[in-house]
Amino acid sequence: VLYELMTSFVDACDEGGCLRGVNCPRSRCELAAQANATRARLPNRGFPEVDDQGCVEEYLRGAPGMAGYAVPDHGHRHFSPLYALHPGDQIQRHRAPSVAMAARNS
Repeated sequence: VLYELMTSFVDACDEGGCLRGVNCPRSRCELAAQANATRARLPNRGFPEVDDQGCVEEYLRGAPGMAGYAVPDHGHRHFSPLYALHPGDQIQRHRAPSVAMAARNS
């Protein structure tokens, strides 16, 4: 969700000429640059990961305390990781076929 939010904001600024310094208040250009930098620092650059069962990862395994976490019931899944599929557009068959297949498995 954060990736989509920041991408939409940065794209809107870019389309309006903000990132090129055209018709943009300085504060908005700085905010767009910060959003772009923050988006680049998101784990896996904000892109969904695939777990051992071939599904979209629900939890960030690299976070402190999460490395050994095992999903207790694979029948109980959260759908928030699929936001990148819909309404988001990060997961696309032609751009990331393995993640698209994992979304289908989820």
